[in-house]
Amino acid sequence: DWIAIQTAVGALLSRAKLSGDYNDYARAERALTRAFRVAPEGSGPVSTRASLNFTLHRLPLVGPDLDRLEALPATLRPIPRELALRRGALALEQGDYALARDLLQSSVDAKRTVPSASTLALWFWRTGDFDTAQTLYQEAFGRYHGRDSQPVAWLHLQLGLLDLDRGRWDDAMTDYRAASAAFPGW
Repeated sequence: DWIAIQTAVGALLSRAKLSGDYNDYARAERALTRAFRVAPEGSGPVSTRASLNFTLHRLPLVGPDLDRLEALPATLRPIPRELALRRGALALEQGDYALARDLLQSSVDAKRTVPSASTLALWFWRTGDFDTAQTLYQEAFGRYHGRDSQPVAWLHLQLGLLDLDRGRWDDAMTDYRAASAAFPGW
């Protein structure tokens, strides 16, 4: 069934993010195609497909899937703050900074999570407010309580890139070393 296939796609996407191997993304995409073939009309792994397309920067394909998610019955629809976060991230990548700010801020206001804080941090970074971006990334650290160390490494990487953008070479190296220590070999 399509739900089992979606689970396999999730594993392939996780591995692709770890390895950077495009073959895993291609396998995930083939599996998604299979899942939609067997899914009843109006169902299927829409959210997963939107995530894959966002990851691969196929931005024009993301919006229609977000529209499909929003059109689902209320019991199946993602919660509004998650849709706002996804739409805000899409708007940011498409260069609509005003819309991105509104959507991302509404997601953060609804519930401060690692993804909402870090995506809003990216908005501030891209608009030149490095201090607020750094504060939000630091907040994201405080909100993460999982066992997986990859998100910790990713947050350190983001801080390192932010420091690099600010010309803070030593701080960037400290962040990169912390990322490497949190998740060696990544």
